[in-house]
Amino acid sequence: METFRQKTHTIYRELVSVPAPKGLTETIRILYRLADKAAVHPEFTSFVKRNFSGKNSVETFRKIHRYLNTYVKYINDDYEETLVAPYLLTQTGGDCDDFSLFAYTALKILGLPAGLIIMGTGKGFDHIMTVSYDETGKLYVIDGTNSQFNHIPLKYNRFRYV
Repeated sequence: METFRQKTHTIYRELVSVPAPKGLTETIRILYRLADKAAVHPEFTSFVKRNFSGKNSVETFRKIHRYLNTYVKYINDDYEETLVAPYLLTQTGGDCDDFSLFAYTALKILGLPAGLIIMGTGKGFDHIMTVSYDETGKLYVIDGTNSQFNHIPLKYNRFRYV
């Protein structure tokens, strides 16, 4: 499978830094804004349609998950949240919010239902992943930071759909 980086001739610089004090609400708002921009990015939409279209939704989910696990480097941004536009992710790497943004945007481009769910182990939330459902209504999660497909680690006990 070719990577988006291999097909991109222009390097787009659209990294958005969200200072921690602005918090979760601001981060989620910017995630959705970046998804809207990426969904109309001509090279990215072409890349998504060419590489992730499957014979059914579950095959598409698996292709997106496999791509994130294979071609995108995980980079933890512990202290200052940095959000990466989906069409830059292969070039820059990212963390769970960037992986989720990529998967969410790809599903939207392909006309599949998509949402984001945040989760945590204590009082706060410290992880995010993409959710969707197949043709039968079965719920699936795409967590590009986890090597297991459609898996939510047992340590998470708090969830919120955003």
